Amino acid sequence: MVLDELKEIEYYAASLAKGIDPTSKTKFDGDTILSLPEIVEYNKKVCELIDIVRYGNRNKQKAFLIPFRLTDSEKQRFHFSNDEISISHFCTMINNDCHSLKGMDKIKGTEIVKGLIRMGYLKHEDDCQGKKIKVPTLEGVKLGIRKVIKKNEYGNDYSVNLYNLNAQKFIINNINEILYSM
Repeated sequence: MVLDELKEIEYYAASLAKGIDPTSKTKFDGDTILSLPEIVEYNKKVCELIDIVRYGNRNKQKAFLIPFRLTDSEKQRFHFSNDEISISHFCTMINNDCHSLKGMDKIKGTEIVKGLIRMGYLKHEDDCQGKKIKVPTLEGVKLGIRKVIKKNEYGNDYSVNLYNLNAQKFIINNINEILYSM
């Protein structure tokens, strides 16, 4: 719960420090109390402090990125693929389609996968070589996640999870919960 609250505070502080209304993702007028240099610096300092608490150091590049979020209107406008696609391809689509806010962190497949594991749609399993892989649970299969075996350019087998239209819609509609719920 505390981590969720820190992420929320960081999102608001980073947005405000960049002159962006965190609720509508639009630039606010420069003639407002939120534009005062003291307020901007305060919000930057809040981000730095949260960064220290979350990461244990001052990762300056990460500190001022606004955490990834989708608004309801972005979710409604998103263009889904009718094909089954990998999580990497899906993240590329999300970042290209919904990444209109400059300074916002891009979404990564590993973040979505971790969330889907927490929610019970994916699980860790050992493959035939003893490597840990992520595979869909029964709930994940019902959702539309399918494990397939492919061959790389050297002829070696590897496992990839593909997400159908239903799974893509679930992820987009629940993206903020997938990324930030504990």
